[in-house]
Amino acid sequence: MQGPIKKVQVIGIYKQGIEKDNSFPAAYRLPFRLSERPDSRWAEIFEHVYKINIYSLMKRRAYVSGNGIIVILADSDDTQHQADIIKRAVEDTNSEVDRINKQILAEMKREKVDEEKEMQSIKGLKEKADKIKF
Repeated sequence: MQGPIKKVQVIGIYKQGIEKDNSFPAAYRLPFRLSERPDSRWAEIFEHVYKINIYSLMKRRAYVSGNGIIVILADSDDTQHQADIIKRAVEDTNSEVDRINKQILAEMKREKVDEEKEMQSIKGLKEKADKIKF
């Protein structure tokens, strides 16, 4: 089982990465920097959260790429509004990560208990094996 998912934060814009995109005539890529490269599970959760929440109603695509989130937007879009949406989506993703991590930690604890029981069973069988007479 994989361990807990690490949360990440939006730390800014990667200005050098702003470039034209071919999605539609006035499309541009606005790359948001994250505190670190997220786990692939975090990225999947983000993209799911972004799609199912109101953020997707903005009709602006957002996806995780490396240590950032790329938003495809029009040059006429309100970039502060887009930034607020991404920050909120990251917060919601991290909340979901907290919920999932509780499940992961509970499962890891159960696995450790099961492993300890197995070790005790093996120890007991070894002790019984020592008493077998040949």
